[in-house]
Amino acid sequence: MSQFLKNKNNILGVDYGDVNTGFAVSTDGVSAPLKIVNSKNFFHLLQEMQKVIQVYDIKLIVFGLPDSFDNKDTKQSIKVRQVVNNLKKYIKIPFDYISEYGTTSEALANGIISNMSRKNRNKRNDHYSANLILRTYLDSQS
Repeated sequence: MSQFLKNKNNILGVDYGDVNTGFAVSTDGVSAPLKIVNSKNFFHLLQEMQKVIQVYDIKLIVFGLPDSFDNKDTKQSIKVRQVVNNLKKYIKIPFDYISEYGTTSEALANGIISNMSRKNRNKRNDHYSANLILRTYLDSQS
């Protein structure tokens, strides 16, 4: 079991996208979607992430890695790794990755199941995807 879960520290789950990035937070092993931030500007993303880290006393950041169905890197997963490497220059807490294969479609399906309108499903799924990434990570550590 990971030391982060054993100590029940707070974890930030991230679904990075070129335009928007979803955040989710877990506290004591329970995760919830938090918010969506514009990620077109790296420093805006960094600033928003630093706010969340401070407010929620985050001890670990988990990024979803959009690899292929056979766990190979994609163009986007390479981009995610580059963003994380840049963030590590400013944020001095541990980072980890977990495959996010299928989380966006699962988040959309959950939106359909919960009768969310098509407009809101398409607009509001990044933080739900981040929550699924975080839940997957938590499940993998238990």
